[in-house]
Amino acid sequence: MHLRPTWSFQSHGTLWRILLSDRRKILGECRDEVKKETTFVCLDEQSGEILWRHERPEDPWWIGLEAIHENKVLLHGFETPDMPEHKRIIALDLDSGKEEWRNDEVTFWFAYESRIYAYRTMFERRAGRVLDLNTGEILETLETIDEFIPLRQLARQGDVHESIDFPEALSDAGVPGEVRQLVDRETGSREIVGNIEAVVKDPFLVMNYHTPARGSRPEEPTLENRLAILDFRRRERLFSETLQTDARLPVPDSFFLKDAEVFFIKDRMNLSMLRLPLENIGRTA
Repeated sequence: MHLRPTWSFQSHGTLWRILLSDRRKILGECRDEVKKETTFVCLDEQSGEILWRHERPEDPWWIGLEAIHENKVLLHGFETPDMPEHKRIIALDLDSGKEEWRNDEVTFWFAYESRIYAYRTMFERRAGRVLDLNTGEILETLETIDEFIPLRQLARQGDVHESIDFPEALSDAGVPGEVRQLVDRETGSREIVGNIEAVVKDPFLVMNYHTPARGSRPEEPTLENRLAILDFRRRERLFSETLQTDARLPVPDSFFLKDAEVFFIKDRMNLSMLRLPLENIGRTA
């Protein structure tokens, strides 16, 4: 048995950030580093179909994807172009990509239920602001953000990304012998740079690792980022792909799993989804 991607999406720029919603939609932040333009794209999680694109001619570059909450996509700007601190909330409709409201004075912190918890930077403190998710109306003003901390913990528990399996460094401790043997067979005699990262979803092992690229020079080393999916019960490789041939350093979190779906980015611009056979999945280890 060999697996193939269910769908692939080719971006017009680097896929800088990807977020999943709890409504089976994927949001991507695509950055064209030559034109200095940012585009936001919404994909159907099951088919990869493009549902909408959103561009901001008035904010072509200093803009980014902040969060998804319920039926809203939240974007951010920056305090100043040369500083990383976020400022501004722009709310788009998740179904259409159209802007519904914006607030240029506050910074997003988290969202919970139908409210956004944000702050405004004051002299030596951050003043809390509670905004209505659907309208942007300020519902409450607080002197500090201390009262938000307990709600922040509740918001994290309901975050869809908390249910996603991100890869972790594969160590000998706690790894079944048959898995270790299959990993060694997959990597062979290659030199491994950095960690082998993996997710075990019995009977599958999804892993990626880095090796020196062909033509890599000591004065300017480059790496290949390789992805493999192995069935450690049948002791066979089901899928392999080279994700990048010119990485300067090992790239962490090169893939992730949501249930039985494996998502990965190739050449920084191509997002693919591959489904593991549901009937073969036992438990997550």
